[in-house]
Amino acid sequence: VEVTSDSYCLIVTRGHNHDEEALFHLVDRGARYVGMIGSKRKIKLIFDDLEAEGVSSELLSKVYAPVGIDIGSQTVPE
Repeated sequence: VEVTSDSYCLIVTRGHNHDEEALFHLVDRGARYVGMIGSKRKIKLIFDDLEAEGVSSELLSKVYAPVGIDIGSQTVPE
């Protein structure tokens, strides 16, 4: 799939490892928007892992994560 500056990408998979792999392959492709669903804790773990693999914090700072509206939830079902 070609990713261009007109691409909007949203990462929504069934697991932490799949999200991390998808972001690893997408973060530096030049998409206009890259978003990823998940908890703040999961996002931090993924970003920390990717930085350890050499992905720059500058690239990761452009990722909208977690996506959605902050409703002040305390639990996953919320």
